[in-house]
Amino acid sequence: MENKFIINGVEFINLTRHPINIVIDDEILEIGKCENPILLKESRIKFSEVGGIDVNLVTLSKEGDSPEPSPNRYYIVSRAVAEAFRRSDFLIPDETVRDSEGRIIGCKSFAVIL
Repeated sequence: MENKFIINGVEFINLTRHPINIVIDDEILEIGKCENPILLKESRIKFSEVGGIDVNLVTLSKEGDSPEPSPNRYYIVSRAVAEAFRRSDFLIPDETVRDSEGRIIGCKSFAVIL
């Protein structure tokens, strides 16, 4: 399954490790996972200790290249990636839709983190 789609002249590219389902009206549009997702580098140092258990300070940093902005093109990314890059063309799934057993089956919209 391809990791992108075009709707109303706008291209959406999934840059996550997971397929994304978008619920539009009562239809589900599935966007395939990305084989080379944007990743963040995780670093940790011991911050303190609570009750004999280490508490680490974890930081995330950008790793590798990110795609160049382009008109009418948006990238679906993880929340952590959106928070690290803070780009208006990096979208995260929003307004999740759940099935009758409470499992997430998709989203109704996207959000941006600036």
